[in-house]
Amino acid sequence: MEDELAIEQTLKKFAKPVIPAEIINFFADEQGKTLVVKGPPGSGKTAFALSLLRGMKGTGVYLSTRVDPAALHEQYPWIKEEILAENIIDATQSERHSSSGSSINTKKPKGIVIKALKYTDVPEFLKAVYTKTEDLKNPIVIIDSWDAVVSHTGYYDPKDRVKLEHNVCDFARRTKTRVIFLVEYADLKPLDYLVDGVIATKCAIEEGRRIRTLSLQKLRGCAIKRPVYLFSLHNGMFKCFSDSVHVEIENPKVPEPIPDVNESRVTTGIEDLDARIKGYGSFNLFKGDYAPYELLMQAVSINSLNLGRTVVFTSSKQSELINKMLPFVEPQYQENVAVIDVRDVNEFNKEVSDFNDRMGAEKKLVFFHFDEIEIERDKKEVMVKEIILSLMKDGFAVFGYTSEEKGMGREMEPIASVFIVLKLISGIPCMYGKTPGTEIYVMQLNTANRFPELKLTPME
Repeated sequence: MEDELAIEQTLKKFAKPVIPAEIINFFADEQGKTLVVKGPPGSGKTAFALSLLRGMKGTGVYLSTRVDPAALHEQYPWIKEEILAENIIDATQSERHSSSGSSINTKKPKGIVIKALKYTDVPEFLKAVYTKTEDLKNPIVIIDSWDAVVSHTGYYDPKDRVKLEHNVCDFARRTKTRVIFLVEYADLKPLDYLVDGVIATKCAIEEGRRIRTLSLQKLRGCAIKRPVYLFSLHNGMFKCFSDSVHVEIENPKVPEPIPDVNESRVTTGIEDLDARIKGYGSFNLFKGDYAPYELLMQAVSINSLNLGRTVVFTSSKQSELINKMLPFVEPQYQENVAVIDVRDVNEFNKEVSDFNDRMGAEKKLVFFHFDEIEIERDKKEVMVKEIILSLMKDGFAVFGYTSEEKGMGREMEPIASVFIVLKLISGIPCMYGKTPGTEIYVMQLNTANRFPELKLTPME
């Protein structure tokens, strides 16, 4: 009883996987379908296939050349409901690999015996799969990996392999079985033309951090609206991301403000980010794409204003942002925000001082868009540093943004207590910390509570 309760609690920790709509539509009917999932080792093929199984309606059978049931359930605990231990089969077993005359390894859970394939009659491989799936409702068979299965069956000749693959695809259609082949080749092979769908997983490295993408190369009968998706394997479950930045919020609600992590740091307004970088410091540098920066700027500004703090912007571009933020700010604090032109240093300092004296808030925030400061480059660095140091002395938390192209990040980085890199990857806003160092996080805007709530998902 205690074990069952522990399993139930473990499963509750894992949300449903988020699979691209095109793939869900591809498998929406109950017809037999075949899908190739290709990619190098460690790129997320197995996690995707298992997550897809959980996202579809059907009974899973996992033909493995890699792991036994205990190992699979330990690595992916949420899959226990989808694939029973008896449906995890050693796909490398065959009569010719048995030295004792028995083709079943008694140390492993009993499964279907995969014998050496023969083309003189119905292939034994297909007979074994059919025996296992004939009584299942909406069977879904994952073969991990197909290359290893073919190798173990002894069909090394390309013509024999193609014939075998044709038989498997024909079997899937005739028996209304959905078959998912996991392969580790990257180029085009005959199987790619035989199957109904082909997708590819990829894991790239950005400054020592993973970036995972999924490309939809073919889905027969289904329109591919978005060919490339960014995804994460957080908690061992596949989750793809779509653009949630441009979402209209009806009946806006003022959120409950998040308090500072400690007295010396300013809360980011994002609980996930506070947990990772312990809030913003005196000077915070942001470099890269503007859209992710605006999301972070919006979060910290709304939260700070609702804490009764003052916020100063120095870019005309940010006037539109203020109008978007005000519906989520308490009415008594909506006057705590101002836009002050930074091009005239003396006038800027005077206006900031007057605004500061008028508001008298304990903690203040000021945002610079370094690219918009129209001053000669050799004077710009000195002037900006003087302004930043002066504002820090007056108790402001300073936020500076620079694009990759214009680039003041190199000059400003040494004095930054927080340095964050911002990127749009496949159209999805992402960020990672250089100071302090963090992995890459995908930024998703949650509007379910009627205010813009930013959530971060690590791209594990």
